[in-house]
Amino acid sequence: MLSLTGIKLVVDHNFGVVSRFHRLCGRKLYQHVNLGFREPKPQKAAFDAAKSYNREDHERALGNLSEHQRRWIEAGGESSWARHSYDPSASCPQMKNIFNKDFNLWITELKCFPLCDLVMGFEAKLNQLFLRRQRNGRLLTDKHLVPRASTKLRDQIHNNIGYAALLDVYKPLTYIMMNEDHNPTRSVDLAQRKCDYDEWHISGVPCVHAVAVLATKRPPRYERYVDEYYTIGRYKVSYDGIISRMASINEWRQVTGANPPPLKEIWHDS
Repeated sequence: MLSLTGIKLVVDHNFGVVSRFHRLCGRKLYQHVNLGFREPKPQKAAFDAAKSYNREDHERALGNLSEHQRRWIEAGGESSWARHSYDPSASCPQMKNIFNKDFNLWITELKCFPLCDLVMGFEAKLNQLFLRRQRNGRLLTDKHLVPRASTKLRDQIHNNIGYAALLDVYKPLTYIMMNEDHNPTRSVDLAQRKCDYDEWHISGVPCVHAVAVLATKRPPRYERYVDEYYTIGRYKVSYDGIISRMASINEWRQVTGANPPPLKEIWHDS
């Protein structure tokens, strides 16, 4: 009933043809399972495995779980819950289930409506959202990055520049980061926008190792190395389309023989 032409248009503009992928909440994966996950140590190991940006850290965390626990959390497929396996085209490292919660809050006022009214209310909300973000895009004329990405980059620099200053930066064929605290050496390639720690690859924002390398350049130009996904231009393209309005309810095709869904029997404790 709801025309998806507008949504499909803006998604295609922003992402092109991208395969769909499904994510599981990193915490919900083990929180309500009685396999010994209620103890702090296995909980930490499971969450560390889920939030690791590279396979080495992921495997190291899994090594702290029992075989039974490991088989359980691996059953869902790594790409749905392990951050290091996320599709990088989304530039989203979020691994907790906040999207479902936010969406439900967004449509809370519509849930008690009949289906037709819910659909029309949802369409109105989408149109308001697109109009608001189109207006926001027009106001962001003197910026290169969307505000959220600018804040994330600023926090990354502010929180890590002191740590980055302790790293030794070398330049043979590619930039190499060496930390003196027995942490592994990291290779950073600015041309490819990659670090073998993989946080930069997944999140789209330079990691602490990239920040350390960029800090040696004058000027650093950190913003240049944020993924295009976060640019104002891409933001405007995302919301440049329209959502085609559906016809008035009076113009809908009349269907005969449609019955409400069958009622389920409710059991009461005696």
